[in-house]
Amino acid sequence: MEDGLSDVRRLNAAIAAQLRKIAHSSFLGATHPLAIELAGELVALWPAGTLSRVFYSDDGSTAIESAPAAKISAGVFGRK
Repeated sequence: MEDGLSDVRRLNAAIAAQLRKIAHSSFLGATHPLAIELAGELVALWPAGTLSRVFYSDDGSTAIESAPAAKISAGVFGRK
């Protein structure tokens, strides 16, 4: 049985490993290889032909503001 301290050490090791890969990316007109990899994994979770793009947002309010614009650009509004 492991103690709480070893859990903290494992958590710290996982955080350090992630920070060595990428600490932060704002995606302001750019991307990152790990973001491309994650997008591919997300698309693969959906049925074939239903999802072809992934949009990353930095917070909830930006996501909510961007969703209608994304729908309009994808031609979703107006379909019945």
